[in-house]
Parts: sequence; structure tokens; C-alpha cells
Amino acid sequence: MRILRILLIAGAIVITLAIAAPLILLAVGIQVDVSKLGPQVSEIASDTLGRKVTLDGPIYVVPSYWPTLEIHGLHIADPFAADDAEFMYLGRARIVLDLLPLLRARVALDEITADDVRLNLVRYADGNASWAFDGLGPEAKDETDEPADTEGEDEGRDLAFSELEELALRNIAVSWHDQTTGEREDLVVEECTGAAVAGEPIRLTLVGNVREQPFSLRLGAGYLSDLLTARPEMPLDLELEIAGAALAIGLDFDSLDAPLAEDAVPGARAAGTYWLVFELKRLDELGRLLKVELPPFGPISVRAEAQIEARDWRLSKLALRVGETRLDGSASIQEGPQRPRAELELTSTRFRIDDFQAEGWSLAGGAPGDEAPPLAKPEEENPAQEEPAATEAEPRRALLDPQLMRILDAKVALRVDEVMLGEELLGSGELVAVLEDGRLEIDPLKLQIPGGAFALQTELEVNPSETQARLAMQIEKFDLGVLARRARADTDMGGILDLDVEIEAQAPDPASIMTGANGHVDVSFEPVNLEAGLLDMWAVNLVASVLPVVTGGESHINCVVALLDLQDGRMEAQSILIDTTRIQVAGEFDADFHTEKLHAMLQPRPKRPQFFSLGTPVQVNGTFEDFGVGVSALDLAGTVVRVVTDLATYPARLIFIRSVSADGKEACAEARKRPAPDAP
Repeated sequence: MRILRILLIAGAIVITLAIAAPLILLAVGIQVDVSKLGPQVSEIASDTLGRKVTLDGPIYVVPSYWPTLEIHGLHIADPFAADDAEFMYLGRARIVLDLLPLLRARVALDEITADDVRLNLVRYADGNASWAFDGLGPEAKDETDEPADTEGEDEGRDLAFSELEELALRNIAVSWHDQTTGEREDLVVEECTGAAVAGEPIRLTLVGNVREQPFSLRLGAGYLSDLLTARPEMPLDLELEIAGAALAIGLDFDSLDAPLAEDAVPGARAAGTYWLVFELKRLDELGRLLKVELPPFGPISVRAEAQIEARDWRLSKLALRVGETRLDGSASIQEGPQRPRAELELTSTRFRIDDFQAEGWSLAGGAPGDEAPPLAKPEEENPAQEEPAATEAEPRRALLDPQLMRILDAKVALRVDEVMLGEELLGSGELVAVLEDGRLEIDPLKLQIPGGAFALQTELEVNPSETQARLAMQIEKFDLGVLARRARADTDMGGILDLDVEIEAQAPDPASIMTGANGHVDVSFEPVNLEAGLLDMWAVNLVASVLPVVTGGESHINCVVALLDLQDGRMEAQSILIDTTRIQVAGEFDADFHTEKLHAMLQPRPKRPQFFSLGTPVQVNGTFEDFGVGVSALDLAGTVVRVVTDLATYPARLIFIRSVSADGKEACAEARKRPAPDAP
């Protein structure tokens, strides 16, 4: 009996050890090197993906309650590359599975981590793409094959992915190359972390940089259990910070118009109501990121609700702020036959022109090779970073770039109750602008100013080798003092300006559009206390510089009238009149927009006979920005001769020549009339 008892005890111990040993080993977890299986794993993966897969690093497996697979040095080839380039490289990847939830038919991942990932995305000129896997493998299904009958195949299978405890991806480098356009992009994700734990909202965070601009992306997506249901009802929150801009988007699936079909869930495109918030300190800070020359508007904020139906977006409750200007309205983006089409309807109670000032910026952009200035404020500059920040990897494209103007078609309608310039109220206004197939049309742009009006219609079409434009502008009774007081509050400079412009132009590019201009520019101006240099307008400064010379500075100026013709970028005066209380000035004027040079010859003459009438002609020569006003030696000699003849002819002129009215009303009105064109 004693021997039997010992045998029973020994047997029990052996059985216990036989059962417990594997459990202990599973609990402890011993890493096993299975690198010898690398060739077989590579072969299976290659057959599955339809492209060469190699492993040049170790493979580890940890059999435990948390089975672990860790691989190193994974290469996936690009079959379309001529130089055996790789599509993806993975330095290290680790996947940890939690076994216990499998007892409840739930798949739970304890960990997914990866380091040193390189991804090369290439679109080839022949239409192939490095990321295209469909149809490459030997087991690829023929598109003409009939679908297999899988009825009942998945019956009884109720495994579901329940949670991911930890996601950590580090050092991810993504390169993009489009051989059809030559475009290249590089994106670096320094870290991507997140989790989808049962009972907690899904969260994901990405930190990296693109185009030398750091970015951070935070994503929250409700609960994993909701995401995996047939009709996911869960909030979606996204926050993106990049290049000084902050974007927040949220979606509440409770507002879905109709339930999603069960068979559509795996690839469903969400439809519902989003809320959107976008904030930006200055618009041009996005220039380096978008490679576009944007104006320095800001700060900017956008708030709206977005309804998504199939491929159409509609923004309601849209509130757009630029500086102190608020614009309210709605917008829509729809799929068009050739490109997306956007429509924007806005209203504003008070529109401040100062919020849209863009000194030094142009729609046509700068000269080729110009570099954008650093955006940092002087007090924020870091000397150690000053040198790399001063160079641009490649020039930014202007908004009038032919490709940019054909990204989408658009229509913008704006109505404004009050248009403000500084503290000056200009009046109400409206704008309708249409961009279609690269052609921009503004018709109309109207502004009701006190006592007058401003109207503009324009058409502009930019092509790679040619730019065509048409401009019609009328200004009636505009007080130039509004602009002068913006430059200096205490100035008494002013005057009433009337302008009529009709121009058609054709040139190689938008920046040189005036070199191919044809039409006319008719100007009538009644100046008050003109000051040269107060306004940054070469035409106003030219008049302000000439008037004291030709008038002697003692006469009241009634009007300045110039009827100017444009022919192939060269402007020539059909007639010029400067009328003062004492003298009238007529003369010649021409300007060349090819060379930006101008010339004028102005001849004063008294309104009534004078015993001594000097009447010395005044010449103007120079460029639009730098010109000189003076009298030539030959003109001075002619003045001396005229003084002598005046002594003899004064009595006859006094009797037979009628004096001109001092107020100049009749002369100014007659000068404003453009002669009718000659009949053919």
C-alpha cells in the first residue's frame, strides 16, 4: 500500500507538471528566434502581395498569453521601378496579441509598434503606381470571374476586433513623386501614437513636418464598439496645426439623414453634418506649405456646419472673419464635369478695406526666382536658424498661375451694407465674381460712394503662353481726400476725381499685361492742396509735382483733364488741359509701359492778355517712379524773345482777344468731352 501511495503521488506530480509547465511557460514568455523561417515567410508574402518581399533581419516569436511577433528588416519591392527601387522598408515591427479575450470571441491587440519606416509613393508616366497591388499576385482574381457562393461560409463566426492597447509608430518617412507632372513631396512623421481601448474614446496623434513646416494632428473617433456596428453613431473630432494655422473638424453621426446599409460599412463614406473651425494668424504663412504666393491677410477664422451628401459638400451657418471684417453666408462644393465647382454667397454689415490691404503683394506674383521674405518677427528671429530660413526650396506660384486657375470653377457673390476705408464710410457695395475653365470674370463690382459711384467689370484669362484681359471702370465724383487722410490724418489735401477706363490687353503673362494694352483712360480731377509724395500713385505725384511749376503756385486750380489713348502698351495724350484762375496749360504727354518711361511737354498761357507773359514750357522726363520737372535752355531762349514781342503786341491783344473765364467751368466741361471716332 505504501508503494502504491508513492506511485499515485508521483503520477499526480507528473500530471500536474505536464499540465502546469506549458501554462508556466506561457505566463513567463520566452522569446524564440525563428529567423530560419524567413525565406518561407518571404515566399508566402511575395505570393500574397504579388511583388518581391525580403527579410534581412531576425524574426522573433514569444509564445505566451500575449503572443508576440517581431520582425526586422522587411523590404517590399516596387515592380514598376526600373532600378529595383523598393516600395516600403520596415526597420522593426512588433505585434502583441492578448489571448484571453479570444475566449469571448474578441480579438484584442495589446501592442502595435514600428520604427524606421520608409514609404515611396510613385505615379509613373505610363499610368502605373507603386502602391497598386490589385491584380499583381498569381492568385489574383479575374474581373470576369463570377463571385463565389459564400452562403453560410461565415455562419457561426462572430470574432470581432475589440481593442488596441497601444499604437506607436516612429520615424516614418513618406516620399511622393509624380512623373507625369514632376512634382515631389516629402512627409516625415516623427511619431504616431494612439489607442482604441474598450470603454474609452479612440485617440490618435501624429507629429511631424512637411515642406519644412512642423505639424501636429490629433484625432478622436468615439468608441471602437460603436465604430464596428452596422450603423456607426459616434462623434469624430480632428484637430490639425500646421504653418500657423489651426483646423478643427467634428462629425456627429446622430445627424445622419439615413442609416448606412450594413454591407456598405467597411468602405462607407460618411454622410452627415460636420462642424468646422479654422483659424490662422496670417494667410501668407501658408505660402511655403502650399507653394503659392498668398496675401498677408489676417487674422482669419472660419466657422461653419458642413452637410455631406455623396460627393457634394454644403456649408451653412458660415461665419468668416478677416481682421475686423465679418462675412456671413453659405457655400457649396459639387462635383463638376471637368473639375469641382464651388459657390459662395456672403453678406457683410461692415466691410473694412484695410483688412484686405496687401502691400508688396500681387495676384500676378513677383519676378521669377524671387524669394519670399522670412515670416518671423525681428524679435523672434533665432540667429542660428536665420541662414536656412532665408532660402526657398522652390519659388511659389502666383494665384494667377494657369494651373491654379483651373483647379476648380467658382462663383462668389458678396453684398455689403457699409464699406469702410479707415474711418471713412464709402457706402454700400456688391461683387459677383466667376471663375470658369481658367477664365475670371468680375461683373459687377459696384460701390455707392457719397455723391457718386464706382463700377468695374473685368475679364481675365491666363494661359501658359498668353494672358488676355478686358477692363471697364467708371469712377464718378470720388473724393481723393479719403485716401490722403489715410496717409496722413491732418492733411487738407483732397479733390474730386472722375475716371473712365476701357482697356483690352494681351501679353505673355499677367505681370506684363499693360505692355499689350489698347483702349483709353480719361481722367478729370479737381484738386485741392495737392501734395507730392503723399499718395503712392505715380500719376497723382506727377500732377502734384508739375502744377506748382506751370502755375507759379499762386492760382486756384479748377481742373486737370487728360484724355489718354493706349496703343500696344504706349499711352499718348489726345488732349491735356490744366485750368486755373489765371492760366491754362495744354501740352503733350506719352508713357511707355514696356520701359516704364514717361515724357511730357506743358505749355502755359494766360487767360487774359498780359504786358509780360513768360509762358515758359515745362518738361517732364523720367520713369514712373523717378521723374524730373524742369525747363530746357532752348525754351528759356524762346521766352526771352516772347517777352520782347509782347511789348509790341500787347495793345492789339488787349483789344481783339477775349479773356477766358476765371472759374474755368466752360473750358473744363468742354475738355472732358472725348471726340466721337471718325466714321469709316
